[in-house]
Amino acid sequence: MTLRRVCCCAGATLALVLAGCSAPQTRALLAEPPTVAPRAEILATPFFPQTQYHCGPAALATVLSFRAVDVAPEDLLDAVYLPARRGSLQTEIVAAARSRGMLAYPLRDRLDA
Repeated sequence: MTLRRVCCCAGATLALVLAGCSAPQTRALLAEPPTVAPRAEILATPFFPQTQYHCGPAALATVLSFRAVDVAPEDLLDAVYLPARRGSLQTEIVAAARSRGMLAYPLRDRLDA
């Protein structure tokens, strides 16, 4: 099998997988459009640029700062960053939010939630 044929087969397979993943969500959105604004912007959201592997501390610092908790991503590294995993796990992020007086909770998997 030539390299070109392998690449074509791989590309076709990827396209089918991606189409299969998006089809149920697309059909659901078309059948029952959400009742949310087409666009929203929260101007007062703080921004913390993330460094490599530190998206967890940066994201949590953004949310906590928006809720008036004085914190920076560096303050959260020991609480949420796992060097061996090169990232953060949901459990640590939820616990760090809770230790700062915030309660994380899941939303329904719908846009209007």
